Amino acid sequence: MKEHPFMHLPTTVHGVPFLSGLDEPTLEAVLRGSTLLEFEPGETIITEGDEGEEFYVLLRGHVDIVKAGTKVGEIEGRGQTVGELTLLNHEPRAASVVAAEKAFCLRIDRATLDGLEGEQKIAYQAALYRFLAEVLIERLRATNERVVKLEAELVLG
Repeated sequence: MKEHPFMHLPTTVHGVPFLSGLDEPTLEAVLRGSTLLEFEPGETIITEGDEGEEFYVLLRGHVDIVKAGTKVGEIEGRGQTVGELTLLNHEPRAASVVAAEKAFCLRIDRATLDGLEGEQKIAYQAALYRFLAEVLIERLRATNERVVKLEAELVLG
């Protein structure tokens, strides 16, 4: 893993759906307290069972979701997030996240978020919770589709 300082963050973060909902001062405050990380293929971004105080926004690349040593999913595409549920449930990581190819992620720590004040904190929290709701809805929709498919296979099989 290689860390890149704030001043080298790509301008593409402005196009990330979650971050695009923030005004410029709030975005700058979040980015200043965040770290751009570069992961090589095979490097672990999140380890299953670890406590988490941060989440990651995938800026480029493709990552695998691994549970108990078995790949259970994958995520790719700018703006996708991993590890965000730890901000809500304060539970250990449910799965590992491993770079399947070179990946660039923005690590956003809880301490940075807790350090925001006033309007910035309200704007950030509104953007975060709206984004998390959208992520959870999409994941629930995908899970429901898989369950329906598996049920159909069981009936036919």
